Amino acid sequence: MKSTIQYHYLTIQEMIKKYPDYWILLLNPDFDNNYELNGGFFIAKSKNKNKLFDKIQKLCIKGSKKWRIFYSGQIKIPDNVIICL
Repeated sequence: MKSTIQYHYLTIQEMIKKYPDYWILLLNPDFDNNYELNGGFFIAKSKNKNKLFDKIQKLCIKGSKKWRIFYSGQIKIPDNVIICL
């Protein structure tokens, strides 16, 4: 018998509240008309972003192509760093 894993849809606000200061992997991310991330199906969380890439590889092998990683906390930028967009 084949087991099925059920993932739960969470909004960004729910994930930030539930998992503060984590890198979060989402399946089938949902965006608004301004391309801002609204939420998605929670897959995994980690304090280390690199640990999520193994899970991404497994998702891609299973045929899931839409995923997103986001950080649920404040990114601390040192005073001597300038970011250009």
